[in-house]
Amino acid sequence: MNLGRAGSVARLELSTWLRSPLLWALVLATTALTLMINSTGFIPVSDGAELQPFINSRYALASTFCLSGFLVYSFFAAIMAGMSIIRDDEAKISDLLHSTPLTASEYVAGKFAGVIAALAGVLTLHVVVAMVSIEVISRTDPDAILGPFRLSNYWAPALAFAVPGIWLSAALAFAIGERTRRPMAVYAVPTTLFMATLFIFLPWRSIGIAPWLAALLKIFDPSGMRWLLNTVFKVNRGVEFYNTAPLDLDAIYWLRLLLIVVLPSLALLASVRHCQAVIRGRATGLRPRRRLREAPPTQPAEPQRKTSILRFRPLRELAMTSSAPSFVASVFSLWRTELRELRGQPGLYIFTALILWMIPEAVLNHQGVYDAPVVLTAGGTAVGTLSLITLLICFLLLFYSVESLVRETVTGFAPIAHASPVPTSAILLAKSLTSATVAGLVVASCAILCLALLLVHPGGSPQLWPFLVVWGVTLPVTFFLWNSFVTATFAIVRDRYLTTVIGLGALLVTAVYHQRGKLTW
Repeated sequence: MNLGRAGSVARLELSTWLRSPLLWALVLATTALTLMINSTGFIPVSDGAELQPFINSRYALASTFCLSGFLVYSFFAAIMAGMSIIRDDEAKISDLLHSTPLTASEYVAGKFAGVIAALAGVLTLHVVVAMVSIEVISRTDPDAILGPFRLSNYWAPALAFAVPGIWLSAALAFAIGERTRRPMAVYAVPTTLFMATLFIFLPWRSIGIAPWLAALLKIFDPSGMRWLLNTVFKVNRGVEFYNTAPLDLDAIYWLRLLLIVVLPSLALLASVRHCQAVIRGRATGLRPRRRLREAPPTQPAEPQRKTSILRFRPLRELAMTSSAPSFVASVFSLWRTELRELRGQPGLYIFTALILWMIPEAVLNHQGVYDAPVVLTAGGTAVGTLSLITLLICFLLLFYSVESLVRETVTGFAPIAHASPVPTSAILLAKSLTSATVAGLVVASCAILCLALLLVHPGGSPQLWPFLVVWGVTLPVTFFLWNSFVTATFAIVRDRYLTTVIGLGALLVTAVYHQRGKLTW
């Protein structure tokens, strides 16, 4: 490997992201989260205790950086790393790059190193913002309790809890993006990690389960939140310990860290091999091309003895006419085309599988007062899974709608499409109908799965009408408004990444208001 060529690729990738609004949106998001998070909220404090936790202790900042990695860094790191090689394909410069002496290992290492350098810069700025916010701004708050300033109190939690999550999301998304060359597959990586943490690893009760299962949940938790809550904060060790002690990292933490380092590293090595195969023509990063059947050998035609003169009728006798298609015909033609494109979107299959995987976890793990079993009913299941299905499908519609809106541009078909007599309203309506079709198919799959769970569960009574009443009334209006918001945002900002960031921010704000019970819809 030539380090000079790899360094050139890394510097170019870094400069590209420094000019991207996605990187600065990440800086803004981490800054806002640092100012909003109560760093001592997870530290247990006994009633009437005179000593209060320091807001600048290592354990207080550990929760801050762990939450930042879970809520913010996982999405941004995955999108930045996963779209790195895809962006070169869309710009039609991959073949030009691979015609140079640049090797696959230099290309992959340079692209990933540039992304990691950009993320490292954001994390460094995040640490600086945290220091300024706590050591300077918080001194104006009479309720804030600060301990002595130590630089290690900031860097140690950032390295222990933010860096592993960044590496995991970035490496997995980079490997999947290089393998599939599909943005939807890249978007599925952080969504899967986020939903698995939110609905499986965090809510799984720690009381009454086997010790080996509790250890496995901590090891495979991608965010580290379960280890932090159940190992560090579950048992009150005293405020003095949380204020002065260094981070107590046990064997389970180091096993989790080893898993996070090894598996993504193997995925990166596989990306080098696959990229090399793509360059040599043994594999393709896009959909496999259909091989044309070889035509059977034909016998040489006998030479014609007689020549005949072909006579053509004048073209005016054919009475050919041309006219612009009607609005309805344009919409249905484009709709059929968009539906055919769905078959080549592996990210849609991953998202659908993720949603169907989450449904049994939400339905079967629901417990009543004092962990009493709950009898499943169709109405309770429909209401209980409504928020989960809404959130997951809104994620799906956000990513799919953005990629659908930029498809003509990245494929080079935009000049032809815009030169056609088809109105823009017909194009947008066809794309919206396709999004509605995707959402409808996913909702129908969820309904079938819920009915199957009610059928096999003891005491369950499968009924379809509660799902039609609950989901059929609320979900169509929600998805229509959400898809319209995403489309309008893209029409205003004209940027794929900025639209995605605004959509993720809107979902985060909605989730906060939902958690506080302040939503009107």
